[in-house]
Amino acid sequence: TACQNTISGTYKCAVGYRKSGSTCSGGSTTDTQSCTACNYNGASYQCPSGNRRAGNICSGDTTGDTQTCAVCNGGTSYQCSNGSYRSGSTCSGLQNIDSQSCTTCINGGAIYQCGLGSYKSGSACSGTGNSDTQTCSVCLYGGSVYSCAVGEYKTGTPCTGTTATDTQKCSSCATHPNCNKLSTTIPCLISTTPPTKACQTCN
Repeated sequence: TACQNTISGTYKCAVGYRKSGSTCSGGSTTDTQSCTACNYNGASYQCPSGNRRAGNICSGDTTGDTQTCAVCNGGTSYQCSNGSYRSGSTCSGLQNIDSQSCTTCINGGAIYQCGLGSYKSGSACSGTGNSDTQTCSVCLYGGSVYSCAVGEYKTGTPCTGTTATDTQKCSSCATHPNCNKLSTTIPCLISTTPPTKACQTCN
């Protein structure tokens, strides 16, 4: 009787399987030509989600299992580091390349920092999002050159780039407690907080 797993007179297993026996010698009373499914679901060669194929599908001609897997960047949860976002796609377990890429977010990466005269208008990248959320916006009244208009004075503080709100504020000299109390024709000084003198007419 012909041994199993014989193709054109040769001991050969199906794709996704490996030889786990020996070639029938003709003098044996048992069939020694056995096959065993290779790792990761035999012919489908399906690695776990978050992994990629790191080997080759078993051809059925060898005794070794060539179907290996490797963990993709970020693992099964596709977790990028703080200050980064997912810029690829989850490894399905069927491809040979690592598609789980990460990109550093702008404005400081892991240390979300805006420039002077700006404030944080987004949120820190946690490594689980699919876009860069670390945005910055220019503060009012001159950005990095905090300056109020004539007839106004500073009632806030310069934006340092570390806060989530615009702290640069200006108010009309008419609201200053010294308004109309000083007998002077010097207009409101806009470089001090509060002004050293308030204009007499507040115009």
